[in-house]
Amino acid sequence: MYIRKKLRSIGNHLKPFTPSQAFYVVLTDLKDRLDDVAKVGFSIPLVLGEQLLPSGEFGIASRRNADGEEIVHKDQPLETHYRQREWIWKEFRGRYDYVERSKIVDVPYKRYPRSWKKPHGVELQIRTAPTDTLVIVAGPFRSGEVDEELLLNTVHMFVELFGECRLVKEDLAEVKQTPIRRLNWEVLPPGKYPWARAESAVDHVIRTVSLGDQAVLRERVKTITAFEPDFIAVGRNGFSRYVVYGWDRHELYVLESTEVNNATYVLKKNWEAISAMTKAQVLDDGVHHARLVHRGTWWKAIGDLMRTEGILPPGAWRKHP
Repeated sequence: MYIRKKLRSIGNHLKPFTPSQAFYVVLTDLKDRLDDVAKVGFSIPLVLGEQLLPSGEFGIASRRNADGEEIVHKDQPLETHYRQREWIWKEFRGRYDYVERSKIVDVPYKRYPRSWKKPHGVELQIRTAPTDTLVIVAGPFRSGEVDEELLLNTVHMFVELFGECRLVKEDLAEVKQTPIRRLNWEVLPPGKYPWARAESAVDHVIRTVSLGDQAVLRERVKTITAFEPDFIAVGRNGFSRYVVYGWDRHELYVLESTEVNNATYVLKKNWEAISAMTKAQVLDDGVHHARLVHRGTWWKAIGDLMRTEGILPPGAWRKHP
């Protein structure tokens, strides 16, 4: 049965499946939707095994899947929150002489309390059906075991992206396994990345936010790249708001977001393991090594982290035993 609109409940579409039976959310007839498939981020001609996290730009369901959801609690009293902004002023240096100065400050404001639901992080993959036709699948899921909110959102995401989908069992139960080729990161050429080199590499990411937020982001990138990462990976598709700065020898990777009032995630793994992780896994509290909130203390926290890991800016004094 095709699903071509958003549903209030997925229950009726699960009736054909027995308890614990595996099934997929599937898009068939790809040849008629190549424009939509390409827009999502897959290669044309289609490449078997490509897998990606769709960007949140396509609609509410895609955004919940890629970026999570902020819940506003209007039944609770207002609380003080902070946003970071660049403060610019003129410093008097004598008669008719002024120098423009700037710094990043925390600006307080009142808002209702909010909680954050982590993204579902369901990725799509191009697979081969038993008929040897290419299809796009999400799953497998298991009837009676899958989180119905996650499944319903996945179905809605397919409707946003492609206009329809199906829940399929037997004809894809034996779908051919293929090597996964994820499309969520673009790894830049190797080498040291001080600010002078990193600026052009991440400039197009910074420019996706407002001018006020760009100043904050640039100061963060300058701080991180002062430690000269030897690795940069720019997020694509559903990871497009993220840039990874890495120090391979230390197996330390700093995941910075264009969401200026979010947080910086620090991961201690090899890059191959991180690039294979879903977004939900990356943001899981049990996976990241540290989480540095975007507040006025962020700059000190980055410096403390790097010193603890034995990473110092070029020319910095090192204490020898």
